[in-house]
Amino acid sequence: MISRYFANISMTIDYQRKGITLFSVDGLAGAIFYHSGVKPGKFGLTQTTRETSSLWDNLRAIVAGNLPSVWLVGEVLSKQENF
Repeated sequence: MISRYFANISMTIDYQRKGITLFSVDGLAGAIFYHSGVKPGKFGLTQTTRETSSLWDNLRAIVAGNLPSVWLVGEVLSKQENF
């Protein structure tokens, strides 16, 4: 049931420079993080979660300076050439 709502806000985003795709990610409109992505011809990356925490625990961790693991998908794709 909820999947029909996500279908309307999900998208694939291509990050490009001078017309060349540097990497592509799958995400939700308005989100600043990604769960999966690919660097064409290099590697793909998917983040999964095994441990669940409350929203408040996650917010406290961010305030303490810890980056959420989904943030790291974009970091790796934008900065690494191999994985």
